[in-house]
Amino acid sequence: MTVRRRSIEVPPWLRAAGPAIAVLVVQLVFFPVSAGAWLQGLVIGLLNALVVLGMMLVYRANRVLNLAQASIGALPAALGIGIFLFGGPGFAVAGWLGAAAGVVAGLAVAVLGRTEPARAVVAGLASAVAVVVLVSVLGEAGYFGGLVIGLVASVVVGLAIDLIVVRRFREAPRLVLTVATIGLAQFLAVGSLLIPRLWGSGELVAPNKPFQMPGSFEFDIGTTVFHLDE
Repeated sequence: MTVRRRSIEVPPWLRAAGPAIAVLVVQLVFFPVSAGAWLQGLVIGLLNALVVLGMMLVYRANRVLNLAQASIGALPAALGIGIFLFGGPGFAVAGWLGAAAGVVAGLAVAVLGRTEPARAVVAGLASAVAVVVLVSVLGEAGYFGGLVIGLVASVVVGLAIDLIVVRRFREAPRLVLTVATIGLAQFLAVGSLLIPRLWGSGELVAPNKPFQMPGSFEFDIGTTVFHLDE
């Protein structure tokens, strides 16, 4: 006589969320904190989760572990914050930024669009002029000017990485491209640290002007105060 053991089927969502639920239970039982501190930790944790989610999407699409995921966003963010804190960086710096954007745009049109070199040159020049005008005009627009310039810089950085790094290692083993993202992360991190020097500053800190979103909305949970930034 054989005894059949009935296996317990665990739902897929529980298998995925089980470890997180276990950590949460341990934290609530053995390391209790106030509701405000718990919510603040949840917000910060979700921000980190966005980076991990981006890494997962890249891995599922290309089988590459992009270790430069956070640094790719840090460089445009530093530029946008600098615009907000210090204003426009001046025509000379705007010209250099426009030249870099023009080169990337020209290469993108030539490589991705497979068009004639003359059209790629025209596209590059037009992009360079547009970026110079954009930085000069929106440089004094405060938070929203920095936001727009940061988004444009994100597109330029993404195109540059695809053209210079990703396509170069397209046929290489995935491990080689993963290692290349380590060097890319270091390069972008250094670039982010050097961004304040465009305004002659050593760090992204302006006297008497903290970085905060426009508006004065805030609320508190216990002793923890939440501002619009969060």
